[in-house]
Amino acid sequence: NNNDIKRIVKKEILKYKNKLFYDNDISNNDNYNKLCDWNRKIDDITGYSILISYLENEGIIDGILNDILKIVFDDMNDNNSNLYKLIICVYNIINISKDLDEVYINKLKELKKKKIESKIRFKIMDIEDILNI
Repeated sequence: NNNDIKRIVKKEILKYKNKLFYDNDISNNDNYNKLCDWNRKIDDITGYSILISYLENEGIIDGILNDILKIVFDDMNDNNSNLYKLIICVYNIINISKDLDEVYINKLKELKKKKIESKIRFKIMDIEDILNI
């Protein structure tokens, strides 16, 4: 049954979301290993976001992508050393979903005005191009 499949997929997706976003298991005392763990987590978030984007586009699940965008944008600031990876995450989502709430568009515009690396500014411009803004 199609509804059973959707229910099972959503259950597994939510389980992984909780593990990825809410389990703070990066407790290693070694700074290098913490950095490696954090980078790996950001990469996992990017991949997870792509999967969620496709699943929501196909109508298999709904309502999870906005949660992910909120988490990503809440962590996004010009002092964040992972800012480029977070922007890539947003870019990948937008490249699939072709939509972004006005609140997040404004946050990207504000970020673009700040003194940030050129590659980040250009990636924000790529997002704006996809959204035709």
